[in-house]
Amino acid sequence: MILIYSQKITERLTYIVQHIFGERLQWKFQITSDYQEFIDFRGKKLSYGIPFENCPYIESKNLLFETDIHYQNIDYEYIDSTPICFLSSENDLLGFDIFTACFYFLTRYEEYLPTEKDALNRFLPHNAWNVQHHCVDKAIVDRWILLFKEKMLSFYPSLPIVKHQFSFLPTYDIDIAFCYQNKGLFLTFVGIIKHLLTSKFHLIYERLLVLFRKKNDPYNSFDYIISLHKKYNLKSIFFFLVANNRNKYDKNISIKNIEFQNIITNLHQQNTIGLHASFSSNNNLSILKKEIDFLQNLIQQPITANRQHYLILSFPNTYRSLIKYDITDDYTMGYVSQSGFRAGTCNSFYFFDLQNNKATSLKIHPLILMENGLREIKDTNKIIKYVELLIDEIYNLNGECITLFHNSSFNEYADNNWKQIYEHILDYINNKINS
Repeated sequence: MILIYSQKITERLTYIVQHIFGERLQWKFQITSDYQEFIDFRGKKLSYGIPFENCPYIESKNLLFETDIHYQNIDYEYIDSTPICFLSSENDLLGFDIFTACFYFLTRYEEYLPTEKDALNRFLPHNAWNVQHHCVDKAIVDRWILLFKEKMLSFYPSLPIVKHQFSFLPTYDIDIAFCYQNKGLFLTFVGIIKHLLTSKFHLIYERLLVLFRKKNDPYNSFDYIISLHKKYNLKSIFFFLVANNRNKYDKNISIKNIEFQNIITNLHQQNTIGLHASFSSNNNLSILKKEIDFLQNLIQQPITANRQHYLILSFPNTYRSLIKYDITDDYTMGYVSQSGFRAGTCNSFYFFDLQNNKATSLKIHPLILMENGLREIKDTNKIIKYVELLIDEIYNLNGECITLFHNSSFNEYADNNWKQIYEHILDYINNKINS
């Protein structure tokens, strides 16, 4: 057991110590503010804030002892290729306040601050510290924890070493299950008119072939996906958009459609079904509840996993809504236009509500890469090299690689050969695991 001294014990400090010591390093710990107890303790110790003789010490910043949210002036430098921030002014264990630095990134502190948003009111990647400092492709939080472990082991070689295993979780967002089928007469007619006006006669021909069951619907890639799962022995999560009312942003197949329902129930036999919470549900709790209830009634099992449609996150309201309706695991933590480590980690962590200044039971699973975040890279070989770089980072840190692809991206008219790219990803990961 490690006794940690701090002059003040706060919710913020307790949360981040639990993550680093309890979740990641799996070291037993106790935090005390009793000076004499710490002095008298004869076991392994760590001081946060005050230096003691013959004891590892971390110089503390103010952030973990505050209760408000305000702009932070983040100083930084590099240890090899890894940036460190919230630097120490004294000669302490690491040269920076690892507790504050990890807390800042895991809580998404910067996303609570007033900042520019996009048209859907989403935090823009270019406003993120790790994007601005060109390290979004590095899991800096996990790197810091590894550095901390090594320093602590130099003081206390008998500390247990728990090695986590690299893991892979493929996930899929099903925004629209079918391109042409099960759309109804009106939407089918509108689609044909649009193709006529844009002279896309080949798509009219394809639509007719699909409607007359002469060709598979281009978005119906589920057999293809399942064949890959069997080849690589994979389990996955399918997040279904089940908005009850079609609108500009929520264009899923009608939830009353039997063929759509059959896809969900069939996939549920071997995979996890999650909610792809609709755009309409963002500010409407009753809509969110109806979508959860629909999926639960359909598969006859509680829905506990969620990913927001368009990856819309509004801190802390989005996560508060999910907690209210017993969602335990969220997979939204990523950017639409940027792959990498939004929260600086490739490991799950619990949501800390900064406004309430309280840890919660909602577990956040960071999304590392999705095809939409790769679209600005036009060259397939460059995409593959970048994806390999991200996978290597996760593998070297024994983290969890979570990918996101849409069923609609595997069609022959997609903007890139996503089948080739995805199959390369699966091959590359499979070789890593079996090497």
